[in-house]
Amino acid sequence: MKKLAILLFFITASVVAQKKEKIDRDQLYSYSENLEFTIYKIGRTRMTDRGNVSYIAEKGKRFISMMFQFKNNSSEKQIIDFANIQLVDKDQNLIKIDMVVKALKLTSKLNRYEQSLKGNKKRIFAVEFEIPIDKKEKISALKVKDKIIELVYK
Repeated sequence: MKKLAILLFFITASVVAQKKEKIDRDQLYSYSENLEFTIYKIGRTRMTDRGNVSYIAEKGKRFISMMFQFKNNSSEKQIIDFANIQLVDKDQNLIKIDMVVKALKLTSKLNRYEQSLKGNKKRIFAVEFEIPIDKKEKISALKVKDKIIELVYK
């Protein structure tokens, strides 16, 4: 019985130690005066498909994807330019967005990074960043336009 209790203790401790930090979905970030966003999810994957080509990250690296929920606080249509959003890695390198998905419509042409959002509406956009990063690196910041935004985790 004692051995079983010790075994359960180590299994529980191992599971708790492996618990990943989750992004705070309630945290609001500012894109512009009338647009704000939350980060709904951050994903990591070793392989990605872009068009007709599959890319595999080298060992120990992962491609980063994010789901943003944008909210337009004005009554007028607003433009979101995803070329203005970059991932900041641990070495302060900036990583551009390579792909934007809106309502299951894939857009990868540079001029298609500009998405519109009608007045007083919310919409979820999924993006994938261009270059893979270390798989254990915590995503801590984004550069939005000219400001660095520190991400908040629970």
